[in-house]
Amino acid sequence: MSLRGRMTAALFAAAVAAFATPAWAQNYHIGALLPNSGPMTQFGQLFGNGADLAADHINADKMLSKPFVIDHEDSQGQPQPAVTGMNKLVRVNEEPVVLTAQSGVSKAVAPIGEREHVVTINGGGVAPDLAKLGPYFFNVIPLVNYEVRALVPYLAKEKKFKRIAIVYVEDPLGEACLNELKENAPKNGMELVGAFSVPSTSRQFAPIAAKVREVKPDVVFVAYYGQTMVALVKQLRDAGVDALVLGCTHYPMLAPLLGRIMGPSVRLIDSARETARELARVIGAAGLEAPPDASPVQRWIATDDAARFARVGSLFMGNAPAPVEVVELGTAEMSAERLEPNR
Repeated sequence: MSLRGRMTAALFAAAVAAFATPAWAQNYHIGALLPNSGPMTQFGQLFGNGADLAADHINADKMLSKPFVIDHEDSQGQPQPAVTGMNKLVRVNEEPVVLTAQSGVSKAVAPIGEREHVVTINGGGVAPDLAKLGPYFFNVIPLVNYEVRALVPYLAKEKKFKRIAIVYVEDPLGEACLNELKENAPKNGMELVGAFSVPSTSRQFAPIAAKVREVKPDVVFVAYYGQTMVALVKQLRDAGVDALVLGCTHYPMLAPLLGRIMGPSVRLIDSARETARELARVIGAAGLEAPPDASPVQRWIATDDAARFARVGSLFMGNAPAPVEVVELGTAEMSAERLEPNR
């Protein structure tokens, strides 16, 4: 099993070890609410296959005392079908944890999770307001506001770009990207020269590509997704775009494909990679960078059984984390001072 596979499986095991309800006492189970039809089908299949692969590893390695099962429902990538699917997972199947994706879907189902005390884990939506969906909602990927705030200074200072345009999908993700660019581009000496919205169901992008060419941007920020992404980037290429920002956390998975489509003359800029570079720069500027020969200081905190945490942790870290401090979720004051390693 790869390191990523071991990490995914271990995290699943740690998350579900405490969740076995009487209704399904013969196994451990969680739900997955992903787009298995509609424009986001490819991403839904990708996420779903990854979750099922993790479950297979958990069961093959006998990481839990009973079989681990993922029950899938189709969100169709739309809020209303997602609410129907979430209600079935929570009220009929009695799932204690539900995996989800997409910003609009996440915001639609989060109130159900909070009302029913069901943990909802978002692995795909990146709209900034997902950070405020309540105590039962967790994001496991960076939200787009943090990525844009790190990416724009890089584009301005390192790449010397002055003019930026955005092509964005008409949903909370696209609107969040647009708002962040409106705020952060001027702060960094850049001009937002064009903002072009595209319905998620669109199949024709030639008019948008022509409008992008008219405003003559130095770089185009694309906040779009779905099965028609390939058609969009092809038409941007044909319109003369030579620098393309991958403005969504899903895009690194598609970077090889997009690179082949756009050709060697078009620069692909990975927002996640540039966010990491900007973080390194900020840490260095603040004097928080550790010396190259420094030994790491680690502190392990768990909300479950310490022995189980150590056993699962050893599967992907090599050595068991120790010592492990146990805290109670909801009662511990998880402040920065409390989490600071003892030095």
